[in-house]
Amino acid sequence: MKQSFGLTLISALFLVSCSTQKTIGKSAKKFLLEDETLKHAHVGISVYNSSKDKKMYQYQADKFFAPASNTKIVTTYAALKYLNDSLPGVRYYENDTAVYLVPTGDPTFLHEDYTAQPVLNFLKTVNKKIYITDGNWKSNAFGQGWSWGDYNAGYSPERSPMPMYGNYLKFVKKITTAGQLEFSATPAYFSAFTWKTDGGPNFNVQRNWKENHFTINSGADSSKRQDVPYVTNGIESAVALLKDVLKKDIQVIALDKIPSKEYKTVYSQPLDSMLRPLMYRSDNFFAEQTLIMVANELTGELNDSKGINELRKTIYKDVPNNFRWADGSGLSRSNHFAPNDFIFILQELRNTVGMERIKNIFPHGGVGTLSGLYKEIPDKMFAKTGTLNGVVALSGFLETKKGNNIVFSLLVNNHRGDANHVRRQFQHFIMHLYNKY
Repeated sequence: MKQSFGLTLISALFLVSCSTQKTIGKSAKKFLLEDETLKHAHVGISVYNSSKDKKMYQYQADKFFAPASNTKIVTTYAALKYLNDSLPGVRYYENDTAVYLVPTGDPTFLHEDYTAQPVLNFLKTVNKKIYITDGNWKSNAFGQGWSWGDYNAGYSPERSPMPMYGNYLKFVKKITTAGQLEFSATPAYFSAFTWKTDGGPNFNVQRNWKENHFTINSGADSSKRQDVPYVTNGIESAVALLKDVLKKDIQVIALDKIPSKEYKTVYSQPLDSMLRPLMYRSDNFFAEQTLIMVANELTGELNDSKGINELRKTIYKDVPNNFRWADGSGLSRSNHFAPNDFIFILQELRNTVGMERIKNIFPHGGVGTLSGLYKEIPDKMFAKTGTLNGVVALSGFLETKKGNNIVFSLLVNNHRGDANHVRRQFQHFIMHLYNKY
């Protein structure tokens, strides 16, 4: 009798599981797999019920996709695991005659988002000779697989050992009420500008490929802002900018010339105050520098490749598939992850820091990169978007109407339609999960 009851229970659970797969499968076909825009694309889906520790639906869930900015999930977990609650702004050794600075890759130094600047305050108090090294810088300005044609785009600043001002110039044009043209460029140190008045109706700024010379088309816009990355040349631009800000002489020195490795640390911003905009606005620069900072903590070098190798041996050693990880932001198409990889990483992330902290960092319905979407469930879904040409991705957490905690990953590659349409199809599918389960 007991055996009969056990078999009946197992059969019932099997039927429920099959029913769930079938029902979600119908929704996946309707909104994703057979949609006109997506039927020729590559689609991967993984839905996992963490409340019941069960796979709910899988479609090409172990196939590899370029995940675009879903890569930032991987970077963020590494930061939460290995960076302290406050970012190391700079490390230094001080003796009777000098202060020796060792950069940490902190992207918040003199960034417009942060009014408090502990590193700047520290440097202002130094009344000795200042030396700085880039001997621990082992990365490149561009990440592996980046498009060089993006060099002028505000979303693609160069990576560097000691970023300043976000590694971009902020160009602002305004027409006053009196009809006068006002123009500003921050930081003002870079002043190699050429004005162009016959370049069309729109204000725009174009930097020369390998030098900090900028051509400005005045346009007819009443007000306009454009952020343009500057050439960092490793630490060269940072040294010039530091000299300009501090009005002090700063000399570059080899790492092995620093008298001692007994460094002290000046901490800058709370970690989450950087991770939140990293995720909310999908800030590529913050993500890249975050990976480089983590690499520095793990290996002693500002070396993204070396850091990735170390992370693959530690927190990512049990990820289901042999993923390829190329950069911190997802700008590179050399990144290859499977939906089930994100399911694993998201669960590890939640187990490590808890949902309350995730809710403070991840975008949610109607906010950040999810603005205009999921407004019906603003406090029930926390997820990261991802977009490249032909790529749309969404991975995160969902608390359903019935109280189940679901982890999901939707990855689409090689679609040739409107990305906004794909995002709306994602929303139809997610709302089905929310209402049904």
